[in-house]
Amino acid sequence: IDADTENYVHYYHRAMELLAQTGVLLLDNMRGITLDPVDHGRDPAVRAIEELSRIIADDTRVVADFKAVRDGVLVITMAPDGP
Repeated sequence: IDADTENYVHYYHRAMELLAQTGVLLLDNMRGITLDPVDHGRDPAVRAIEELSRIIADDTRVVADFKAVRDGVLVITMAPDGP
């Protein structure tokens, strides 16, 4: 997923409906370093990344692996004991 960051939560939920047990989901821009640091606390994109990070951390269906490449890529796979 590399789209408007403010809607990443919606995109994640939709992608999870479609992701096969052996599938891989990539989320780009998960570090938010290209965002304006002055508005970091109020920026809707930053809030969306933070919210999505919490959702993924609590999602027992998946395993997440963060790659510190440029603005950050989060690699999501289904947990071995997932549905």
